[in-house]
Amino acid sequence: MQIFEDALVRDFAKGDVLFRQGDPVRSMFLISAGSVALERPLKDGGLLTLQVAGPGAALAEASLFAETYHCDAVARSDAYVAVLSRAKFVAALRQWPDASMSLVEMHAKAVQAQRAD
Repeated sequence: MQIFEDALVRDFAKGDVLFRQGDPVRSMFLISAGSVALERPLKDGGLLTLQVAGPGAALAEASLFAETYHCDAVARSDAYVAVLSRAKFVAALRQWPDASMSLVEMHAKAVQAQRAD
């Protein structure tokens, strides 16, 4: 994804946390290799898995306009992840309208899929 060209690339080991629910939103993420789960702890001690994302998937875009992350992101396997600051991500969306449209399309398809279930 063009937006992540200047991103810092980090290695995460299986079990490493990229961010926690309630942390301030500071970064957006693009998975290059491996997998990352978006999870939310339940009151009964269980764990709700919202998504397991793999290579090519962007993470935290749903939190772009929030103050804090709404879930935890945990590496399910060793993962290679591009990390871009929120400010740079927003600036890139303004610079590349096609990237903005791709993000809108991705979210529209996700909403449609949820409503179809």
